[in-house]
Amino acid sequence: MKKYKIERYDEQKATENKLKAYYDFFMVILAEARPDEPKRPYDKFIKQVLIHSKSMLIRRWVIWEEGKIIAYAIIYKALDGENQHFPEVDIFVLPAWRRQGIGRLMLAKLNEECIKLKCTKLEFSTFSNTPCGSEFLSEIGAGKCTTEYVNQLEVKDLDMKLMDTWIKKSTERATEYEIELWVDSYPESELEGFTKLYNDFWNSIPIGSFDYEYEELTPERLKNEMESKVKRGWKNWIMVAKFKPSGEYAGFTGIYYTGFNPEMLNQGNTGVSAEHRNKGIGRWLKAALTKHVLNEMPEVTKIRSENDVTNKPMLNINNQMGFKPIYSESYWQITTEEVNDYLK
Repeated sequence: MKKYKIERYDEQKATENKLKAYYDFFMVILAEARPDEPKRPYDKFIKQVLIHSKSMLIRRWVIWEEGKIIAYAIIYKALDGENQHFPEVDIFVLPAWRRQGIGRLMLAKLNEECIKLKCTKLEFSTFSNTPCGSEFLSEIGAGKCTTEYVNQLEVKDLDMKLMDTWIKKSTERATEYEIELWVDSYPESELEGFTKLYNDFWNSIPIGSFDYEYEELTPERLKNEMESKVKRGWKNWIMVAKFKPSGEYAGFTGIYYTGFNPEMLNQGNTGVSAEHRNKGIGRWLKAALTKHVLNEMPEVTKIRSENDVTNKPMLNINNQMGFKPIYSESYWQITTEEVNDYLK
């Protein structure tokens, strides 16, 4: 096998030519994984690469061949919380260079660097449109932990009368609640209370067989993540429901716009605390925010949402709205020790 040199890719110090090579590489990868999406604008894509949350550590490596990137690996690691030992990682290789041992080389580098960072487990993700990823992870002994549908709603198929009905019924049932809209930031005075709600949601979502620890996200982490999205040029809407007698937050939903596709919105997370469920709050929030954002952005023709295949309550709401699966993403885990055993 030809010997390839793995180099650290520091996006903050990269020349314009190296940033362009990075962009060209990922346009090939994304066209394969998400063939229905238009090519992402260069400036918006590079801004996403250069700007990230202060709560995360990101390190990248590449292999060059005649001035182009042919392989890439990344570590995406939280700098706080209970799962710092469990980073998200990925490996991508251009189609013409696959099945030549390059993925194995990148895996060895990733594992070596993760061990240096005191990580013990790795999380990978794969797309249904690129089965080579699942084949590789199965070969190295990784376990598939959970799968999410990527669902899409064609706005022309959205029944606005149904949305109005959801809003009307919910306001009649949930008379002790009020909803509020936040755009591109969390009110400083409300961040602590919202973080409590978010942690209730975060630790109740289906995780399949992942070995995650129960995690308490901090207000600072949520704030840092939002600030990084705004700096990238994203537009973010969050609608929250508050229980008026106590002032505590009962539920939330989010929608965001990346600008990669001017006609598409992305549905963010939605959650309702256990003690406030079965009052129609989830439907109320989803219907009210969807109507608001579509009124603000009438050029949008589709909305995308990612939902775990076992999350029946949310899938039920999305199905009623008209979301339909277009492909899936799966998430895998393997320990650094298991990777070392494979590489021997």
